[in-house]
Amino acid sequence: MLHTKWKFLLIAVSIFLWILLSIYFINAPQFVSSDGAQYLIGAQTIRTHGKYQTFNTLPQLVGTERIPQYNWPPFYSFCLAAVMLISGQDVFSAGKILHFLCSLVFFLSWLSLVWSRFKNSPLILSTFLLTMVFPLGFWFYYRGYYSEGLFVTLCAILLNLCMYHTTTSRYKHKLMFVAAISVTLGLMTITRYAGLGFVLGLGVYMVWRIITAKEKILSLHTVLFISPVSLIYGSWVIRNKLLLNNLSFQNKTDLGFGFIEAFIDCTNKVMISVVGIPQRFEQYGVILLLGLCILLVINWKPIKHFIAADSFNLLLILLSSCYFLMLLIVRKKYGFSPMRYYYLLQPMAVFLLLYGIRFFRHTDSSQPPVKRYIHNCIIYLIFGLMFLSGTRRTFSEIQTASILSNQSHYRGSYLPMFMHSGWLLNWLKSQPKDNSLYCSNFTKYAPLLLGGPCIQLFSKQEENQRFLQLISAKYEHIYLILSKEKGQWKSRPDWDFYLNTLSYDILNEDNSTIVVKLKK
Repeated sequence: MLHTKWKFLLIAVSIFLWILLSIYFINAPQFVSSDGAQYLIGAQTIRTHGKYQTFNTLPQLVGTERIPQYNWPPFYSFCLAAVMLISGQDVFSAGKILHFLCSLVFFLSWLSLVWSRFKNSPLILSTFLLTMVFPLGFWFYYRGYYSEGLFVTLCAILLNLCMYHTTTSRYKHKLMFVAAISVTLGLMTITRYAGLGFVLGLGVYMVWRIITAKEKILSLHTVLFISPVSLIYGSWVIRNKLLLNNLSFQNKTDLGFGFIEAFIDCTNKVMISVVGIPQRFEQYGVILLLGLCILLVINWKPIKHFIAADSFNLLLILLSSCYFLMLLIVRKKYGFSPMRYYYLLQPMAVFLLLYGIRFFRHTDSSQPPVKRYIHNCIIYLIFGLMFLSGTRRTFSEIQTASILSNQSHYRGSYLPMFMHSGWLLNWLKSQPKDNSLYCSNFTKYAPLLLGGPCIQLFSKQEENQRFLQLISAKYEHIYLILSKEKGQWKSRPDWDFYLNTLSYDILNEDNSTIVVKLKK
């Protein structure tokens, strides 16, 4: 076991190295995803107009009425706008500052958990090595202007608050931590809808506490837990109801398979993203999970005592299980499949694994030396595999940074729309903003450069003709930015067909993109 002064030295070195790594990654090229573009536009609108007002790009009538979107919750955009206000930087630079702060807070929160729960463990050195590598995989979110980076930071803060709540004995402190937990949960739900899974987990935990308490009444703890998260998330739901008459966050898709298939799919994705096993072995994910369940059943009695001794252990299990249940339901109902939804489970899953390792070391302390030696080898093998998994993600980040450095940039950020048409980036930046309307069949990134809306063209010919004829008399300059990758815009006869009687000049084009100006 390490001496206390060496532990503090280990913490200092870890923080120093993490700051160096963060500076390296923050100076690597950032990339703007299609989701990220919506968040950035939302932040610009908050900074300029003082309200959150991002829009879906489908126009109604003459394109002046746009449908407020509800697929991207607002808290990430609010944080970006706040950094823009304080720093005076543009949205791209503000994103880099926010990502660095999120990364640092996430790492310090994770370090706090490890220090408080494992400082007396003989595995402290291995645990700190894992702590150094594990968060690096989240730089994909920070560099892509995804809200998941902020979400995992809030998740790490939540775990710390839960730990302090379960360990403090003072009633006032418990109330304070309950309120802070509820506020954090509320912010998580308006950062990613995945936060609802954690709300469910904490809700089950609160119900369990009420059932097991002597006074089985609605306590102040419950009121403090329900009120902030309901107020924060409820405000967003009411907004969507008033503006859109819609409470859902995704159109339902019929995937045609049942919960067993969804369970297998979720389990395999978790094994790939959380445990770090190669994708070619994903079919063994269910087998590994079943093996873990059998192991838990065999050791049920000592595990029961282990949970009873520290309710934080139970809380971690409930949070992880309820979030996995939410993934299962969402996978079945809406068809979410991107790997990043499963990565959000990683902080609790890794922490549970560390707890499991500590538990089995404790239960094996009375075993013969040979058995303890075998178990120690297995434990360090698990640590080694997790360390290799983290370093693999790190090298993947470095490789991605070198790839992105060769692409089109705007203020230090890579914009995928302009990967094959770099001239379009410069053309958009030079265009006038007044009395001009820009329309496109692909509008994810153009509003960031224009400082205003870029209207999405309709997919049906009749709607496009009516739309273009109506706007032709409204604006002095009308530009069409057309991606040739879209089916109905691949050839010039198609453009003539959709533009109908409207005449136009082609300003520039290449194999991927064309810019057209309508004639008066």
